[in-house]
Amino acid sequence: MYKLLMVDDERLIADLLYEYLSQKLEGETELYKAYSGRSAVAIMEEIQIDILVTDITMPGISGLELHQKAKEINPSCQIIFLTGYNDFSHIQYALRHESADYILKSESNDVICASIRKAMGELDAALDAERVQLLAKQQWALSMPILHERIIHSLLDGEAYNSAAFTEIEFPLNIENPVLLMMGRIDEGYSMTKNTLYKLKNAVKEYLRPMGDVFSIIEGNDLLWIIQPSLASTGTAKSNLKSKMDMILKLTLQSFNVSMPMVISEDFVAFDMVSHTWHGLKQTIKNLYGLSSGMMLIEHNSKQSNQNGAWLRIRNIIRQINLSTETLQRDKYEKHYAELIKIIDTSEISQAEQIEIAIRIYLAFLSHSNNNGIKQEVVFQDYFSYPKPWEKYNELFGEIADDFFTKQHESAFRNTNQILGDLKRYIQANLGGDTSLGTLAELVHFSPSYLSRLFKQVTNTSLTEYIGRLKYKEAAELLRNSDMKILQIASELGFETQSYFSRFFKKYAGVGPQEYRDMIEG
Repeated sequence: MYKLLMVDDERLIADLLYEYLSQKLEGETELYKAYSGRSAVAIMEEIQIDILVTDITMPGISGLELHQKAKEINPSCQIIFLTGYNDFSHIQYALRHESADYILKSESNDVICASIRKAMGELDAALDAERVQLLAKQQWALSMPILHERIIHSLLDGEAYNSAAFTEIEFPLNIENPVLLMMGRIDEGYSMTKNTLYKLKNAVKEYLRPMGDVFSIIEGNDLLWIIQPSLASTGTAKSNLKSKMDMILKLTLQSFNVSMPMVISEDFVAFDMVSHTWHGLKQTIKNLYGLSSGMMLIEHNSKQSNQNGAWLRIRNIIRQINLSTETLQRDKYEKHYAELIKIIDTSEISQAEQIEIAIRIYLAFLSHSNNNGIKQEVVFQDYFSYPKPWEKYNELFGEIADDFFTKQHESAFRNTNQILGDLKRYIQANLGGDTSLGTLAELVHFSPSYLSRLFKQVTNTSLTEYIGRLKYKEAAELLRNSDMKILQIASELGFETQSYFSRFFKKYAGVGPQEYRDMIEG
């Protein structure tokens, strides 16, 4: 959203133009106004202004001087000059400066608005492609380590292997070549901070680096090193890794005072088997962990692993189901649920695993219902004594989904109405105070553009129009039933000048405030 500053030493003109632009550019710009060049400079030094609409002839700092100051502060600032005089020298100045436009005050407000929109378009176009690309590359480079960890976490969690995704984020290992996996587990009895855990992971990674490329990751109390030796040394890589194990165990014990059991894959594995092998390593440590209070080194035999690809896919789908219920995306929930049923129908899933699946789906609904203070009406049932239990569960989870998503959307609607209700009460109580879009947005912790769209969507009227009608209604009430002078009423409702208030009132009543009062009294 661009920031626009209007400057005119004639307060009435500035106020009327500000009111006009507030309605015309609502949700597109953040508006500011100043009544002198000095005040304008103070605003520009505090806030980066993108578009400056300024009178040329002003006491003190003129509009032309303001142009120069604006360019010093923000070289990309677009300038629009307003003047009551058709002065050729001013026109020449505007023509010499491509970022400046020149408009006579006698022209309509629509012409000014069109010029502002043109300036906004030029600001959009002025985003230099090379600079944007460079910035994007810098941000991309900074995000790389996070993206690398995220894709491995997803892979380990059962998400389907996608070579294109690895290539897109320039994963540091060659996904076409096989890798060795080495896993360590920190006993829960050891107290380690995250920083210390990362130091341990990286220390072992550096020790392994002479073997080739290494990627490492932390998953809870488990650490995983993915090792990819050069093709020339593949034949000796495993024996080299074994020879380093004693030193790695000594390193963890002496430098970090932790006895860490470790296990390595029995052979090289392709990237699409990393998740399967990882869960096998975890199962091996789980089966043997605790047999000795000392350190142990186990070579994992993948044939002993009871993990299977279907179960890993199921775990990932359940995670997606949980996310879709949390974010109230019913279409995604139904898509993931259909994928889950297809796997159950076509794979050998034990009854115990199917019970776990059903309970996890129910708990996803129950957890998010409890978090939002909504009572879950449909309760869980055990249908595994039935010949075809998932036919019954399809019906049950269909009922639960209907109940859950309906109540969640009703709750969201109530919350929105409560927020807008509080906002309306605040506006009513502060008609003479600051009811600008920025202040109101800050009050309800929304962005100005979002609040503007939400208010219009729910009430079918703009926030500016809503406030204007409230002020008109209050003004008419005071004119009818009080002895307050018109200037006092204007001040009471936050208008800076009586003439601006008169123009505002006439817009709604068709007559000025004095004529309105005379009509009532007469």
